Amino acid sequence: MKKTSILSLLVLATVLLFCACAPDPFPDLALYQTGIVTDIDNRDGYSTLTIADEESASTGFAAFIATVDADTPVYADGQMSTFGQVPFAVGDQVEIYMSGSTPVTASLPPQGTPGGIVLL
Repeated sequence: MKKTSILSLLVLATVLLFCACAPDPFPDLALYQTGIVTDIDNRDGYSTLTIADEESASTGFAAFIATVDADTPVYADGQMSTFGQVPFAVGDQVEIYMSGSTPVTASLPPQGTPGGIVLL
């Protein structure tokens, strides 16, 4: 019985240590879409990123168009930056985070302005 208890404590400690090391870059936002950047359209003062996935577990949509500006928060390489400071390219894997009150279009694919992006 003591071996089981010690083993259980070691497993629990390992899990807690792993969870403590994984940062939550946007604690006030919810994960909205994950996928790969398939298109980047740069315009005056803003850009649109088309994020495609076979089907995102969080939204059920196969694609999402994110409208961002240079000040949109981006978490990349373990540091917080902005969209204007981080080079994005087609093929990048990203996570889109949004507030529950952020408006999203009823179009397909849906479009919205993320509160933060994680570049994986």
